[in-house]
Amino acid sequence: PEVSPSPESLKQRALKMPPKIVIKKKTKKTKRSSRMKPEKIEASTKKARRTTKKSGRAAKEKPVTQNKEARRGKNKVQDSIVVDASTLPRVNESQTAAALKEEFQARGMKGYSRLSKESLVRRLGENTILMSGTIAYKTLQKIKKIMEDEDPVKRAQKEKIIREKQKAEIKRQEGERYREECRRKEVQQRQIEIQDQRSLHSVNLPNIHKCLLARAEALKFMGVPRLFRSHCNVKSIMCSPREEISFSCEACDFDICKACVYFSKLKPAEKRAKETEIRDRKRRQEIAAKQEMQNRMEKRRKKICRIEDEKKKISKEIREYSNMIKIPPKAPNRDKTKPLEFVVWFSDGYGNDGWHSYDGPPTKYFDSSFSSKSDANKRALYKFYKKNPWGLDVEEMLEQDTKCKFDHGLHYLQVTPDDSSTYTVGVVPAAAFKHLDNVGNSDDELSEEGSSPGIW
Repeated sequence: PEVSPSPESLKQRALKMPPKIVIKKKTKKTKRSSRMKPEKIEASTKKARRTTKKSGRAAKEKPVTQNKEARRGKNKVQDSIVVDASTLPRVNESQTAAALKEEFQARGMKGYSRLSKESLVRRLGENTILMSGTIAYKTLQKIKKIMEDEDPVKRAQKEKIIREKQKAEIKRQEGERYREECRRKEVQQRQIEIQDQRSLHSVNLPNIHKCLLARAEALKFMGVPRLFRSHCNVKSIMCSPREEISFSCEACDFDICKACVYFSKLKPAEKRAKETEIRDRKRRQEIAAKQEMQNRMEKRRKKICRIEDEKKKISKEIREYSNMIKIPPKAPNRDKTKPLEFVVWFSDGYGNDGWHSYDGPPTKYFDSSFSSKSDANKRALYKFYKKNPWGLDVEEMLEQDTKCKFDHGLHYLQVTPDDSSTYTVGVVPAAAFKHLDNVGNSDDELSEEGSSPGIW
């Protein structure tokens, strides 16, 4: 009887048999793929590889996202650190003004440079948190300092500053060496000059100096006559800065003037008499100078008092006749075609101060005319002190530095306030008015200057 093979024997037999080749029937798709060019086949294989790489990368990124989420959670835990407010430093009066100002800087506050310590504490608020005293703030400042040091722009600037300082130091050292060399050369030149002029020291005056002396006009000091580079070392009672040097000793750098030489040759009694005479003369000169100063101060005081009295008098006069000196617009005193004996004129403009435009002296305008000097002078004072172009009252005008003249009994008043024009009022005879410089001839010019009938 035939024995059927067991399943295990069938498996072993299948493994030993060669692989079965299956031949499929060509379809339209397989025919088209077989006709494809090698370049297209290579492109398709590259595309397939790309897709497999992307899928592998996506599989690897999954645990990374999990790690990021884990780190975020950790940061949240760190951000939620509990700070004990009782351990933080506080603002109080025991801290220095410098520490309080540093706290102003930490808080970004301004306007604290001139405040006192009490004001600084009051502005910050006593017992508030001292931010600049915390460890976190100090750590942050250190980090900022490190960042500034690591900044390439600032590092380059610091290196540039260091290089400039080094150059300046090198230049300073070179200048110092040059000056030292010049001084050394001057000393050598001076030593040679002293040696050359040693033969000129032939005058012996033992009561004045122990060494031999030479005539000062024959000596040189660095190529210049010694007379211009020396001063007397004795300084007796007869000596003065204007005295000319007579003798010198170059080895000791000693000089003496003619007056001291004369005084040293006198006898003791003559010296005492000369000293008394000179002291008396100096005392008389001091008394005369003091008296002259007192006289000058007294004249100045009298002048100030006189000016004050004149101001008071002018102010009183203006108040007394201010009503009767006002002239109606159509009064005979206003007619400049038929002026009376004395004319009052005025001008207002800038002088040649180098700032404003200047076309010559300001135009002079006819104000009014009177038959008597007193009335014309009253009108001039009223016009100057009451109807000035700035609208100042009498007291304010009297405080200004006014230039006053009283020529042949006629007033001339001029004032130039700070940053303003020059206002002038004067009185002249009617025959002389038309001969003044730059006289206005029409009412149109008067209106251009800003005058109006209200000023009358």
